[in-house]
Amino acid sequence: MNERQRTTWSFGVRMGASVLVLFGLGLWAGAALAQDPHAGASGANVPDVAPGSASIVGRLEHPDGAARTEGSTILLYALATDGSPGMRSTRADAQGGFSFTQISNAPGITYLIGASYRGVPYGERATFAPGQSEISLVIEVDDPSSDASRVSVASSSLRVEWIGSSLGIEEIHQLDNPDDVVVYVPPGEREGMTPAFRTALPKDAWQVDTALSGVADGYEVEDGELRFWGPIYGGGFELRFRYMVAIPREHDGSIDLYWPLGSGTRDATVAFTPGGLSVSIPGGPGVRSIETAEGPLQTLDVGAIAPGTGIGMHVSLPAMTADRSAVSIPRMDHWLDADDTFLQVNVETYFDVAAGAHLAGHPEDPLLRFELPPGAELLGASVEAEQLGVIPLPDGDLGVLGPLSPGRSGFAYRYRVPVGGAKPKLDIALPAPVGTLNVFIADTGVIIETDQLHRRRPFREGTRVYLHREAFSLEAGEVVSIGLGLIDRGSVDPRAHLFATSAFAALGVWFIVSPLVRRSSTGHGEYERARIRSERDIVYQAIRDLEHDHETGKIETGEYEAMRTELRGRAVELIQREKDAEAGITAEPAAASAETSAEKSEGFCVQCGAALQADWRFCANCGAPNPASGEAQT
Repeated sequence: MNERQRTTWSFGVRMGASVLVLFGLGLWAGAALAQDPHAGASGANVPDVAPGSASIVGRLEHPDGAARTEGSTILLYALATDGSPGMRSTRADAQGGFSFTQISNAPGITYLIGASYRGVPYGERATFAPGQSEISLVIEVDDPSSDASRVSVASSSLRVEWIGSSLGIEEIHQLDNPDDVVVYVPPGEREGMTPAFRTALPKDAWQVDTALSGVADGYEVEDGELRFWGPIYGGGFELRFRYMVAIPREHDGSIDLYWPLGSGTRDATVAFTPGGLSVSIPGGPGVRSIETAEGPLQTLDVGAIAPGTGIGMHVSLPAMTADRSAVSIPRMDHWLDADDTFLQVNVETYFDVAAGAHLAGHPEDPLLRFELPPGAELLGASVEAEQLGVIPLPDGDLGVLGPLSPGRSGFAYRYRVPVGGAKPKLDIALPAPVGTLNVFIADTGVIIETDQLHRRRPFREGTRVYLHREAFSLEAGEVVSIGLGLIDRGSVDPRAHLFATSAFAALGVWFIVSPLVRRSSTGHGEYERARIRSERDIVYQAIRDLEHDHETGKIETGEYEAMRTELRGRAVELIQREKDAEAGITAEPAAASAETSAEKSEGFCVQCGAALQADWRFCANCGAPNPASGEAQT
């Protein structure tokens, strides 16, 4: 994973527009209470919205009058086309009014405006039309009702997936609220009350995820039961949650699964993906194939289920093994970015599973283990990780449970390790044989220390320059160590470092060139010309090094421009001195004259360092004037 591929740990979240509003409001409502009206997100995790000359003005409308809404928190959340967020908050005045001024009306920015009233989020979505500078809106709020008797379950769907040694269960319940009043019971008022929805969880359920609907605070999971207290808005609400059920180590290829429906439903459906496990209901309906936006599904249409009952089913699994010798890793890429605080590592890995092998592991004994350094913080993984049964292990590593089918698959993950002023070091432990290991290091001023990887040419990715190290045919269990020495930018003057490098380069070039300069046979003019030419080449290399140091942030712009001007001036001076020395040569041996003629036809661009012909007026690479050309001089 790198700048081209930024993903987060995902459990397949799918939210509609209205739920997205609620999710955003619920996520930041608590932080916004302490903010002033024009502050960004708390802790600067989310910046202020983009500035501009536009405004959004609105009013909270309550059936009992505006006085009921005074002081309510209003959030403005902006999402730009590039995915960058921004947030601002304010409070409603005595008339329920609010405004957000000096914001951008750029096309492509979506604004979510919401109010938190008595713990219930209400929201609207808005975008500016071309030329529009003000948006006016009304957000209707009301006191929620704690009477859950009006809520019923219109439909329920159970989706079963095979994830390694567990079943991944996702439940989707469409809750019906025929009234306009929001049903919600705050946490402090739930004692002795009846929830809007309740269901029992399997006794061995684990990794229960109640965040899929965007209102996780409305859930309670206690004593093997899941309860939902709202908010449930007028017209209904789609409730989603997921959990895992461990597959017994000893089974005959078929396990029993019971789906309890404590609140009942008017229409129940069981679904699974074809090609892996299969589900059947004894005495129940047959399998029906359907096409969805996510691909084909097999469904069992059960119909109405009375409250307090459920559905029993059989889940059949194909024969699986834990033969790790059937897995190899053809390629594994590590993208490293180090600074004085953290070493961030983005990993992309691919699997090859031998033909005929169907593999599955167990949380206590995963098929593959990807070790993370001590103290590492896992930042996320790609959505493919879920399909491969990738889970965080208790010791902090990542485990691949499968199922892994024959063929190639892969996923990506990223983590960071605190540096704390020490020299960053990374040990890459290989969980399986690796065909090619690539390590790409962002060139932010690092010195790479490793004797297990060989050097490849640096390359540019977007605005970054990456150093490349590579190794082939590595064995399972092998550990590749990499040390990164950070250049201390504050202790060494970049100008001194550059010219010190140039001085050492000059000495090296001179020791190479001096034996080749035959003063006795070519005379003083040729000797002087060779010396000037050597110094000129050093200056050209210094210009190229300076450009690279500026691109990678090793030198500030002001100092870069001053040094570049000085070096270019020196290069022009040397070109002129070389021409003057050439004009002073009156007689040379034939061989030397031919050699001089060949040398005379070539030079280097002082702008980019590309090779030039003496009669070129401009550089063919960058278009800069050629000072060596007589026409360019005029």
